Amino acid sequence: MITGAGSGIGREVATLLGSQGARLALADCNFTQVSAVADEIRSVGGNAVPLAVDITNESDVERMLTEAESAFGSLDGAFNNAGIAAAGSYSFGTAITDIDIADFRSMVDVNLIGMFLCLKHELKSMNRPGVSIVNNASAAGLIGITNGAPYVAAKHGAVGLTKAAALEGARNGIRVNSVCPGFVESPMLLDHATEEGKESRRAITPIGRLGQPSEVAELVAWLLSPVSSFMTGANIPIDGGLSVGAQR
Repeated sequence: MITGAGSGIGREVATLLGSQGARLALADCNFTQVSAVADEIRSVGGNAVPLAVDITNESDVERMLTEAESAFGSLDGAFNNAGIAAAGSYSFGTAITDIDIADFRSMVDVNLIGMFLCLKHELKSMNRPGVSIVNNASAAGLIGITNGAPYVAAKHGAVGLTKAAALEGARNGIRVNSVCPGFVESPMLLDHATEEGKESRRAITPIGRLGQPSEVAELVAWLLSPVSSFMTGANIPIDGGLSVGAQR
């Protein structure tokens, strides 16, 4: 099961796993987008079911899992990817002193509470050895970013949530890890950054470029597979060196 599967990293993970023969429950708040992704996967012989979900609504999350299990019988893995980088009047570049509390809450609701609700019900319904869950926690969960407080705070929470869930899941043979992407050429970045903003993100990334969704997808696929069977509780940066520190 993949949340936020309608675009960006979620879409890339879906198409990669579909090409590898996975049966996919694809969830997104934009049903039109996620249906198009499912259609694309089915057009080349894959197996995908689109689902509409608001991950901040607990009954929606429960229904998502029920419908996914109804389609496939059981779930072996999940990628909790859905997230936002802007809310209301807030976008990256806004100082703490200028952030409206409602916008801050919206960022936390989607990026942290939504992930919590997904984990809560995944750990209930997927409670058996061999299950792998991957969260999208972001490099912003490992470092501070000037004028990005709501996103940074929520993603730091996601890193901690991953660690806590990994310890609880380990008792039942369930693995929980997270990927921590840096600046990636996905709609989350491209739709909310000016050309100057994109260039500044390239400039502060030690490797000197933005990441590609396909690069993150390969890591997610590896973490979902049995090849990574001795790894749990890890929060893995895939950020071109961003979380290591600034070059001089």
